[in-house]
Amino acid sequence: MTGGRYIRAGILFFDVKGYSMLGDIERKYFHNIIMDELYKIIKNTTRRRLLYMNTWGDGVVLLDYDIETLSYIALKWNEYFINKEYTKIDIFKSCVLNSRISIHEGEFIDARDPFQNRKGFFGNEIVRAARLEPITPPGKVWVTEEIKSRLISRWNNDGRDKVFKFLNRGIVKLAKAFGTARIYELTRP
Repeated sequence: MTGGRYIRAGILFFDVKGYSMLGDIERKYFHNIIMDELYKIIKNTTRRRLLYMNTWGDGVVLLDYDIETLSYIALKWNEYFINKEYTKIDIFKSCVLNSRISIHEGEFIDARDPFQNRKGFFGNEIVRAARLEPITPPGKVWVTEEIKSRLISRWNNDGRDKVFKFLNRGIVKLAKAFGTARIYELTRP
């Protein structure tokens, strides 16, 4: 990566438990239909383009300055899998798929990725967010203390009611021995 400046934004990581059990035909439908449905959820949640979106297999990373928007997307994606919306597609009727979603906010470097010839992002806070997703239980959205504090502060400053509920899950060990973090489960009130 070349160049670079520090920015602060929200970081969402998503993957699907059960994806590795799919065959190539199911994966084709997953990418052509389910990923399209998830993208439509983004488009229906916000009219503007997010700072960054990328996919790899069943994994998705979203970056954006608006952590409330990322939180809405996370809950809607999670509900899509909890409600088994994907089973409306015949090929997935007998599949059990579940989402794991994590959101963190932090400062990281925005630089050009020479392999993709586009923006890329790196730094400890990106890694921290990536290490939270694999330990998130299937069917849950886990957020860090930073997300909880910033959202509550925003609502208090705007004089709004709380839009989400945060269930304290304590201090947890992050994947790949990346330390610990105080974690909350994000839910609707």
